[in-house]
Amino acid sequence: MSRSVFRCITGCAGDYPLDEVIYKCPKCGDLLEVVHDLEVLKTRSAASWMKLFDERYLRTSWPYGSGVWGKKEWVQPHVADENVVSMMEGGTNLLWAERYGKSIGLPELWVKQCGVSHTGSFKDLGMTVLVSTVKQMISDGKPIRAVACASTGDTSAALAAYAAAAGIRAMVILPRGKISTAQLVQPLANGAVVLAVDGDFDACMEIVKRLAEEEGVYLANSMNSLRVEGQKTVSIEMVQQFDWGVPDWVVIPGGNLGNVSALGAGFLMMLQLGIIQKLPRICVAQAAAANPLYRAYKEGWDKFTWNFAWFFVFTAFANEFVRLTFHDEQVYNLLGMETNGIGIWIAFKVALIMPLSAAYAWYLTRLMQRYRIPEGKHVPVLVASSTPSNLGAPAQSAPGFASGSGPDSGPDEGPAATRPKPRETKLG
Repeated sequence: MSRSVFRCITGCAGDYPLDEVIYKCPKCGDLLEVVHDLEVLKTRSAASWMKLFDERYLRTSWPYGSGVWGKKEWVQPHVADENVVSMMEGGTNLLWAERYGKSIGLPELWVKQCGVSHTGSFKDLGMTVLVSTVKQMISDGKPIRAVACASTGDTSAALAAYAAAAGIRAMVILPRGKISTAQLVQPLANGAVVLAVDGDFDACMEIVKRLAEEEGVYLANSMNSLRVEGQKTVSIEMVQQFDWGVPDWVVIPGGNLGNVSALGAGFLMMLQLGIIQKLPRICVAQAAAANPLYRAYKEGWDKFTWNFAWFFVFTAFANEFVRLTFHDEQVYNLLGMETNGIGIWIAFKVALIMPLSAAYAWYLTRLMQRYRIPEGKHVPVLVASSTPSNLGAPAQSAPGFASGSGPDSGPDEGPAATRPKPRETKLG
């Protein structure tokens, strides 16, 4: 079994076990990331990994039917199967947005709807990993009594649901009056201790960080990089759904940018292990009220500056309006990897109250205009984070995988001009 550890993202010496209660580098105070033993993973060939992942995909053998835990060796290999807390997250459909794509001159346009999940957002992908790790730690005798998070909605819903399934107490700190009733229902229904604070998200976060300093309380927010490990499986799953071909572009919204970091981590890991031979371009779509990455780009990457939180009551989108607090260095590192093939392209502005699904459409149209993506270019994919989705025309799909018929696409070649062949699987 490969060994995975925490390591400082800025390169300080030292490895820290994944079952250690630690969130920042003890030497420099920066964030930690999960690092896998690639040399051990390389003892299995790329073809063998692809075959293994295909055999597991959405099957009934526990826990591998989960879109996250089907890649267990690449995610959290030390967690025993009996301690995995899963609600069959992942495995979400890849929708062919045929009519909308044709309307902007892009017939090969696909939507990865990550919000088709137990609690209605992509946060489930990361929370299954974090809560499973905590359950493993408790099983090993670690004195953890509760998991805690600050949230404006989706994180609290995911944490409460997975903690309830694991039989672990959850504590959620929310800004009073600044989330919708729909966002409040899930943590309450799942038995979490919910506290309202007179302040914004950052005030909630300060309280949670102080709670996490107490013995027995484990931090579940994005500064804990365990969640990135689950979210990175979106990259792997997209490539798998295209018969191990790589999309040319991926458009993704950027809030605190942890999900963007995860997306890049998944593609880089596949490249390092020989699954793919090229990387896609990633377009980060930021709201004008929360655009620190774009402003850093405009300032020549000399510094990152915070946005103060602007709160609006949306069903599932309040997370997009918090200031950049975490993962800034991870994103900066990704941005410095252009020589390795990753290009992070920054979109420019969006109407503040525009739903994210509409924002995707707006950004993609601008992307087509600015970069002149040739017609028929392979599969820009829009990664939708939360459940509501409407790109202006019905999307077509087959259960779980991209639908239609056409020649197989070999690894690294990208999908064929026709839609990839469907696979037999359950409805995503």
